[in-house]
Amino acid sequence: MKKKAKEHGLLYPIAIDNSAKNWQAWGNRWWPCTYLLDKQGYGRYRWDGELNWKELKGEELMRKRIEELLAEK
Repeated sequence: MKKKAKEHGLLYPIAIDNSAKNWQAWGNRWWPCTYLLDKQGYGRYRWDGELNWKELKGEELMRKRIEELLAEK
């Protein structure tokens, strides 16, 4: 996994959850699921399912929220 992440330039943390403990702890019900955490590590936003499924604007919305979180002090 580390080798492939490096090959694809994925520099952010990647969780491997083979036993589904993290899945259960977050109360996850959908795959994929995107979480945005603030600078203190609190979960602030969540998107269940594919970001752009059926022309939804999930990616656009989450990018805006990322910018909002980055702008916070």
